[in-house]
Amino acid sequence: MYSTKRSITEKRLGCTYKRSAIFGTFTGAPERDTLCSTDQQSRYQGHGEEGSSEDKANRIFRQFTRRSMSDTASLVLERSLNRVQLLGRVGQDPVLRQADGKNPVTIFSLATNEMWRSGEGEPFNTGDISQKTTWHRISVFRPGLRDVAYQYVKKGARIYVEGKIDYGEYTDKNNMRRQATTIIADNIIFLTDVREKV
Repeated sequence: MYSTKRSITEKRLGCTYKRSAIFGTFTGAPERDTLCSTDQQSRYQGHGEEGSSEDKANRIFRQFTRRSMSDTASLVLERSLNRVQLLGRVGQDPVLRQADGKNPVTIFSLATNEMWRSGEGEPFNTGDISQKTTWHRISVFRPGLRDVAYQYVKKGARIYVEGKIDYGEYTDKNNMRRQATTIIADNIIFLTDVREKV
């Protein structure tokens, strides 16, 4: 006595596969045709239309991986801005500093002023005029600009500075750690003729 195992070819949702007439299970991976997607193959392969638990886990893992990669890419491509614009007068002649022969930097101070009227009444007509001066430490590391700043920036000169703000630390002459706020300049425009005395 023997039984003959017969295979029946069926097509569902554009996916062709073989089913055993005896056991009623799939005999292998679906045969691909032009309408059979990878998702459809995995759904029908092995354990019925929903696919095996392993197939489900793989699909979830792929979706999670794609989502994580997308999130990481968006973080990498996220833009931010650190930009400072100052217009004022130089408080001291620049100095050129260099530590261990590396990273030479030109440093000078720049003053900006704020003015306002205090008291009651119409603006700019009554009340006392108040003024606040803020001093900024300017550091120029950029080659070329660093040398120009050292040579031509003079005390009292009116200049325009563009750059970014930096918060750091330094050690003073008493070997104490100090906080320092610095404007790292990448552009300087001279509003006073560099040849005239200021």
